[in-house]
Amino acid sequence: MPDILVRDISEEIKNKLKKQAKIHHRSVGKEIYAILEESLQGADKIRECPEPYLGAFKITNKFIDDAKQNGRK
Repeated sequence: MPDILVRDISEEIKNKLKKQAKIHHRSVGKEIYAILEESLQGADKIRECPEPYLGAFKITNKFIDDAKQNGRK
């Protein structure tokens, strides 16, 4: 398998990788491999877009204010 070389990784990223690898009982190289594999799973699948909303409603200031306040309780 070909090698990949990544240069100029910050100390912070390197330390996070080491910590995560230790948690998962892996070497840093195996941890990087696992992260890449997990992030690319399903990357080749076609994502379907939802059907557009065809209805109509009036956008008022009250509607906008309610939308802004939604979830701020």
